[in-house]
Amino acid sequence: MGPTPAFLVLLGAMWTCLLSAAPQAFPAPSISLIPSGSIIPGTNMIIRCWADLSGMRFLLYKVGVLDALRHVEPAGNKGEFPITNARQEDSGNYTCRYQTLDEPPKWSYHSNPVELVVKGEILCSLESRHPSSQPHSPSGTGIGP
Repeated sequence: MGPTPAFLVLLGAMWTCLLSAAPQAFPAPSISLIPSGSIIPGTNMIIRCWADLSGMRFLLYKVGVLDALRHVEPAGNKGEFPITNARQEDSGNYTCRYQTLDEPPKWSYHSNPVELVVKGEILCSLESRHPSSQPHSPSGTGIGP
């Protein structure tokens, strides 16, 4: 014997109530790195997020870190997160999302991740900073070392 019609109506009403109480999510924003590709330590760069909607607060996340790293207040339909003097610790996958400013806020889905790679070392030697300290050829020969 199947469920009664009254039970099905009650079940349908409960499902409708649950669906309407669920938070509405906006489409995921886009994300990019400027400059793109891997960078060397000390480079300044920007993580840019943008959406089709204006007036949203953008939040930046690093994959593996639960809370947002930073947020920016509405500025058109994009948010920019500068990273100055990038270090290898800044390497990782980043996502962003946006939210409305009203209470309770409505959120977007997370963007696809973008990977920031900071590799290499800053090589700064005395010779590269002070040309006068480079070895000279013996006087009068004109031949290098």
